[in-house]
Amino acid sequence: MERFEEIIPYKEIWVKDLEEKGKEFFLQLCLFHYPILTWNRHHYNSIHLHGHCHHNLKDDKYYSRRVIDVGCNGHNYEPLSYIDIKYILKNRIIDKVDHH
Repeated sequence: MERFEEIIPYKEIWVKDLEEKGKEFFLQLCLFHYPILTWNRHHYNSIHLHGHCHHNLKDDKYYSRRVIDVGCNGHNYEPLSYIDIKYILKNRIIDKVDHH
C-alpha cells in the first residue's frame, strides 16, 4: 500500500491530443478496475479503460464501444501507451450508443 499515492475506485483524466490535421483537443479517459456498461461522457467519445477480466470478456457488443481491457496479460505483459490505445480504437468499428 505504501507504494501508491492514492487508491480510488474510479478516475477520470483529460488527455491533451492533436488530431491528424494538427488541431488540438482534449479527450477524457475513464479508468476503473472493472468493466462498466456506461461511464461519464461515453456518448461524447470518452474512453473507458479497465482491467480485472484478464481478457476473458468476449462480448463483441461491449467491445464495439470505446472501451479497452488494458490488463497486461492480454498485451504481452506490457502496459499500453496512449498511442496504442488510439491505434486499437482507430481500427475498431465503434457502435453509436444512445446515452439514455
